[in-house]
Amino acid sequence: MFGAADKAAPASPGADPLYMFVCGCPRSGTTALGRLLNQHPAIALGLERYKFVFGRRLDEFRPDLFALPRFLDIRAEDSNNPNTHLAEKFAPGLEMRVVGDKIPYLYRRFPHVQQAFPEARMLAIFRDPADVARSWQQRADNPADSWRAEAGAAAALVEWKSAVDRVRSNLGRWGGRMTILSYEPFFRVADAQALAANFARLLAVLDLRMADADLLHAAAAIFTPPRPTAPSALPPGIAAEAAALRDDPAYRALLARAL
Repeated sequence: MFGAADKAAPASPGADPLYMFVCGCPRSGTTALGRLLNQHPAIALGLERYKFVFGRRLDEFRPDLFALPRFLDIRAEDSNNPNTHLAEKFAPGLEMRVVGDKIPYLYRRFPHVQQAFPEARMLAIFRDPADVARSWQQRADNPADSWRAEAGAAAALVEWKSAVDRVRSNLGRWGGRMTILSYEPFFRVADAQALAANFARLLAVLDLRMADADLLHAAAAIFTPPRPTAPSALPPGIAAEAAALRDDPAYRALLARAL
């Protein structure tokens, strides 16, 4: 669709942008994926740009929110994320070629998203349930964190399974417009070169591309070297449940479809 030298030039008059969304159980890598996608010059992906609209005023979550200048008009009632990267990336008055949002819980309202954005691309990312549970618990235990104290490891596994079930039950409706990613093989790689290769594969699925040097630069901006520190322990019951979910055939079937 776009060559390596393409910039976020105005679309032709009346042309609709390609809509793209990222979802996944919270703490599964949606932010990392959103940041990586935003390294492409033709993609303008919000990072929970319309979090409150989606959560509280679903009927308003429609394409007109992604048209300029509304997309760049960040309001307190839209989100608690300032999304300053959008203004930095695009000058007011330009039309964006690929637009969308990263909202983890989008899978909860797939029917609405499909109806409002019938041609949209959806990226759903999954991460090992034990790691998701640890992350939820660590945030729940931190009194300085705005994360809800009751949203610990047990709640994480309930939500993780809900994400798996909802994505699986909607695969047929999305068809080839949904792409599944697995956090571990995509992001937990040895170096930025490996992440750049993964990014190139994802862009190819989206019919986008970048020059090799630009891919490496994009990956280097996101890449975090794997840390050898041992993960915090989970209670035996939670650990056993996470292991069972990881080995569940439904999840394995999703992973078999992953990029």
